[in-house]
Amino acid sequence: YYPNSVEVGDRVADGTVDMSEPYYYLGGFHGGKPRIESLHFSCVTAGTAGIFIVKSDARIATLDALNSAIASGGNKKIGFIGQGNYDSVKDILDDTAVAVFETDGVVLANQVADGTLLARYVSEGAPPDPTRFMEISTGIISPRVALFKKDVDTCSCPDNTNTNTNTGAADAGGACTGTGTGGSSRVVINMFNSQSGSCN
Repeated sequence: YYPNSVEVGDRVADGTVDMSEPYYYLGGFHGGKPRIESLHFSCVTAGTAGIFIVKSDARIATLDALNSAIASGGNKKIGFIGQGNYDSVKDILDDTAVAVFETDGVVLANQVADGTLLARYVSEGAPPDPTRFMEISTGIISPRVALFKKDVDTCSCPDNTNTNTNTGAADAGGACTGTGTGGSSRVVINMFNSQSGSCN
């Protein structure tokens, strides 16, 4: 178990664990890059519709109204349980929104109720108590996946005596750019496919 989604991504990426649980956002980020570029992923396991919740008396019923309240109000704090949740919706929020992270959803809900937070993002689960909160649809259905370590493209060029292996980078065509002087190379393209090439 890891305390947040950033550390889960790090441990998947460095091979400490084989995979994440199967509900991570495909649209999140890892190491400053989109997850679809920095990690391998499974087929989509689910699609969930996220919402924001605000106090029931806040008179904020739409996403436009929420963004107006963020832009013009004194409280710009929006609660999230993790970085992946924030990454999935940050582009639809006003640029001045301030993300607040807390792994306990009950704590976040209470902070919305007491006014510490203007709103909280809820990615899944039971609808909030309508006597305390109002729902605001994001209009986004987010695909969920399991994440895997991404293989690095590599190749090896044996020399003529087959006693050495020189490693170089694999180019897009599958050829080896290492310093080997003969033989064949094996180029790892990704975890699902490999390709034979030649040594240059």
